[in-house]
Amino acid sequence: LFAVQIENGYASYGNDVANLEALVRMVRASGFNGILNTADGDSDTRLATEPIDGVWKTLMLGERPEVGLEVLSRQQPGLPAMVSEFWVGQGMRAGVPRRLRDTAVIARDLDRLLAAGAHVGLYMFHGGTNFGFMSGGLVQQAPERFEPFVTSYDTQAPLDESGEPTPKYHALREVLARPAPGAVASAPIPAGPPKRAYGRTPLTGWAPLWPQVEKLATSVHRAT
Repeated sequence: LFAVQIENGYASYGNDVANLEALVRMVRASGFNGILNTADGDSDTRLATEPIDGVWKTLMLGERPEVGLEVLSRQQPGLPAMVSEFWVGQGMRAGVPRRLRDTAVIARDLDRLLAAGAHVGLYMFHGGTNFGFMSGGLVQQAPERFEPFVTSYDTQAPLDESGEPTPKYHALREVLARPAPGAVASAPIPAGPPKRAYGRTPLTGWAPLWPQVEKLATSVHRAT
């Protein structure tokens, strides 16, 4: 069973039903006939898009799961609850103090979500690295500034960037094991990958981004 998410956090930005309906038509025109969903925040403000025929609303949240589930149930009665992004950590942005999410609280809230019968996707389960300027960022309105994500996209994931299980991995494993503790206990925990120190690699040159844009793409459009 497959699902395609047609938007991500769109209700935090706008409520253009025509845009969402156009995306649905594009996906259906490709021949896909499975589940379509959106993923939005956990309040009436951030989950405010009008219902789109044939599109399942799902949540993105990092705390107080019962609040998000109540909003979702009220806006979308009778359908299963799904948290597409359960934030087990926090991305790091340049110039912004690092925010850590408490492992005990995350484990508690995951337990609450599962007890409520919700489907849950961890964001992220495995940390990673985005090279160069591909990490994206956030535009803050007050005060107005751009906050780029750093190259590391570990986000305090249960498996860190190197693939090593963390204390958070073990805490969430314990929660997930409760319905069938014997079966989970017999499943081995994967060993972390081998590691090696490669020493220092000196940087011998650099180039600013904007003068290189035309060299990185066949077509460039500059907004005015």
